[in-house]
Parts: sequence; structure tokens; C-alpha cells
Amino acid sequence: VCTLKRGGSDSPAAFAEYEVSGVADAIAKFGQFGKPKVSLTYILTHSDTVVLQKAEAVFTEEVAPEPETEEAPAEDAASETEDADGQTADSTEAASAEAEGTEADAKEAEDTEADAKEAEAAEADAKEAEASEDTQAEANATVDEKAKKSKEKKTKTPTKKTHRFALTIKRTDRGVAVKQLSAEQVQESRNVLAAYDNEEEQQRLHEAAKNELESFIFSSRDKVRSNEEQVDIVFSEEDKEKLFEDLEALEDWLDEDEGENAPIKEYYSRRSALDKRIKKLFRRVAELDQRPATVRAARKFVATLRKQVNTVWATERPWITEAEKEHVLAAIGAFESWLDANVSEQDSTSLQQDPVFTASDIVSHLEPLHDLLEQALKRSKPRPPKVKKKVEKPADAETGSDGEEEAKAADGEKDAGAGAEADTESSNRETADAPESVAEDETVEESETEKDEL
Repeated sequence: VCTLKRGGSDSPAAFAEYEVSGVADAIAKFGQFGKPKVSLTYILTHSDTVVLQKAEAVFTEEVAPEPETEEAPAEDAASETEDADGQTADSTEAASAEAEGTEADAKEAEDTEADAKEAEAAEADAKEAEASEDTQAEANATVDEKAKKSKEKKTKTPTKKTHRFALTIKRTDRGVAVKQLSAEQVQESRNVLAAYDNEEEQQRLHEAAKNELESFIFSSRDKVRSNEEQVDIVFSEEDKEKLFEDLEALEDWLDEDEGENAPIKEYYSRRSALDKRIKKLFRRVAELDQRPATVRAARKFVATLRKQVNTVWATERPWITEAEKEHVLAAIGAFESWLDANVSEQDSTSLQQDPVFTASDIVSHLEPLHDLLEQALKRSKPRPPKVKKKVEKPADAETGSDGEEEAKAADGEKDAGAGAEADTESSNRETADAPESVAEDETVEESETEKDEL
């Protein structure tokens, strides 16, 4: 049984209990190596709780070294002795040959000094023999020392081998007092979790704002470079270089500690300042095509509208008053005057400056004209007034039942005839109104099409 207790008090309380089993099985398998040691491994979880993770029974086995033969060192020693004897014999032969050469030279040079030379040669032989004996002794001593060291190296200590047997862990928590949290503790835990969630959310928003600013820098730089031909028309070289320098400075600021830990508002503030300049630049680029196209569409629209007011409305819409026509024509003239003045001023202004007017300005100035046109086109042709016919009564009205029946029959015939006449008149009126209604619908359609094109 393994019990985990909290420290820091005289009577520490247990907070976890484990049952560790399998020691008997471990001894049955590795018991010949002696008593085992039980190794317990603990970990600290993310919730700051200590948990028993692993338990093992450890056995230590002593392995004796294997015995080694000494034949190889003896052979080495004998080989070294033979080498030493060979070196001694070689040195002796060399000394004898040298002595014989010296004696022969002495006899040939001076015969009177032969005895002296022989004495010197004999003395040299004695010294060489002495040196030979010393060399032999030293060689033997060296061989003995190497053999001794070889024997010392062969003496090895036993090695140790470790055997591990995994034990079974089961958490029981018997005898562990589990206390119920109070309402204050529960609320405190919730507050801590909420604080962690808020911190993570702020970190996420911070990283998102920073990444958005970084993406804005790269996309803006790439957008300017990919539209460089049009940008050069509406932007001076100095302004373009200044824009690139500001984008690079903002990128460097992000890599510094100040930019890395800047508040979220700072990211959006710096982005907004540059975004205004980028949008202003590409509004100029867009106006290169949009403004001339909108000017052409507006001129075509007002020319068509003037023609309708002067010619078509007079024949197909005679119910539109002259005052209404004058209002529409006056609005057309005012718009054309404004458009001509702005086009002339724009032609004399450099494209690298702010435009005098834009395509959206043209649409805005057409709104009053649209309102007048819609009011005029909404008026339909007035219907002619209905004429009521009087029914004449007979001068002499007969009395009696026969007379009353004849009078009722006569009245019925008259009503039927009047109804037939009314239906015929209504049918004729609808037939007469049909071409005008079709013409009216066609005119409205044509005006609406012109407005849609603009």
C-alpha cells in the first residue's frame, strides 16, 4: 500500500492511496538474485496534483568475470627474451669484427706497436663482454616487469546486471477523507477558471491583431508592386518610396520587443493610419477607368432624356404638364453645366493629385433629376368622365294589373338596353386606351433602362 500525504502540518492528511501488487510474481521470476528494491515514479499533473505513475521491482545480478589463460603472455616474454639475446650476440659480433679490423691495421702500420694494440684490443673485448652482460640483465628485468603488469591487468572485478519487473498499480483511496467544497471555495475556483479563460482570450485576440497587421503589411506591399504601372500614373516616386519606408518601419517595429508586446489598440491604430493612405492611392487608380466611363454614361442618359421630354412626351404623354417638363429640362441643364465645369477642371489637374470629382459624385448629382423623372412617369393618363343617360317615362300610364306588368316589362327592356350600351362604351374605351398604355409602359421601360445603365 502506498499512501500520499500532504506535508506542512503535525498530522498530515492523506489525499491518495494506491495498492501495489505483483511483488510475489517478481520474486518468483528473479528471486535467485536476492531481495528486490521497489522503485516508485511520481508525476506532477497540470492541476498541481501528485500522481503515482509507475512501480517496478528491481533485482541486481552480479556477473563474475570469465577466467583468461596466461599462455599468450608467456610466449610474448619468451619472444622478448630471444630478441634481447639476439641483440646481445649481434653487438658482440660487431665488437669482435671491429677489434680484428683494428689489429690488422695496427700490424700493417707499425710492427713495433703490435703488442700495445693487442693489449688495447683485449681490454676492449673485456669491456664489450661487460656491456653485453648488463644489457642481458636489463632485458630480463624488462620482460619480468611486463609479465607482472600483464597479470595485474587480467584481474577483473565482477559486473552488475539489473532486472526490472513492472508491478500493478490500483488507486483505492481507502481511508482518504474527501471534503466537500464550500460555496466560497466553489466560487473561488470558478473565478480562477474564468480568469484563465479571459487571459487565454486576450492572448488570442492579441496574436490575431498582430497577425492581421503583419498580413496587411505584406499584402499592401505586394498590391502596390503588382499594380506598379497604374500606381506610377497617380502616385509620385517620392510618395511611393515614402509608403514603402513606412511599411518597412512598421514591420521592423513588430519584430522588436515593443511591437511584440504592444496592446491590441496600438496594432489597430497603426494599421488604420496606413490603411487610409493605401485606400486613397487605389481610389485614384480606380478612378482612372471609372470616372471617364461614368461621364460617358451620364451624357448619354441626359441626351436621351431631353429627347423624350421634347418629342416623345408631347405625343405619347400629353397629360404631363408644361411646368413638369420645364422642371425636368432645367435639372438636365444644371447637371450638364456642373459636369462640364468639373471635367474641364479635372483635365487641367495632375492625376497625381486628389481628383476634382469622382464617379460617385456624378451619381449623387443625378439624384435630383431621377426624382423629377420618377414623379413625371408615375402619372397615368386620366380617364374620361362617364355620361349618364336619362330614361323617358310614357305620357299616359295605364292602370291595372296589365298596365303595371307592361310597364315593368318596358322598364326591364330599357335597363337591358342601357346595360348593353354601357358595356359597349366601356369596351371601346378600353380599346382606345390600350395603345396609349403600351406606349406609356414602353417609355417607362426605356427611362428605367437608361437609369440602370448609368
